[in-house]
Amino acid sequence: IAVIQIAMLNITTLGYDPIVLAGSNIANYALMGMTVAYFLRTKGEEKQMAGANVITLIVGGISEPTLFGILLRNKRAMICQIIGGFIGGLVGGIFKVAVYTLGAANFLTVLQYAGGPGSNFIYACIACAIAFVGALAVGIVIGFGDGGEGLKNFKGKKAKKA
Repeated sequence: IAVIQIAMLNITTLGYDPIVLAGSNIANYALMGMTVAYFLRTKGEEKQMAGANVITLIVGGISEPTLFGILLRNKRAMICQIIGGFIGGLVGGIFKVAVYTLGAANFLTVLQYAGGPGSNFIYACIACAIAFVGALAVGIVIGFGDGGEGLKNFKGKKAKKA
């Protein structure tokens, strides 16, 4: 939340934010791609959870179930999101995309890049698509656990015997 204040300060003084929201929105698309890959690769109860997360994240813009239910519990999911976000963020940085408004956190997040030059919006769409497809491709290729079973590689803390 403290970092958002920097973005707000940039938008009020410069008229746009080239750092905080520009990067976090691209990373959000990578999270969406990782979630779709997780949905495609898992089975059973994990697939049901991933399906709900796909809907809440992409349509509703609520990322917390995905963050705490998948991303922080699975190392491979974290790797997929980081790689997708890095590639998309690199493209966005090369093209110097900037956010001009605040808005939705769902699939319409890309509209925050409208308001400046038309090329900014086009480059932002490209960067967000690359982040989504990059995380999706990495997730499909490396998988999320043994035999595509999702959180099988998650080793929770064992309860202490009394």
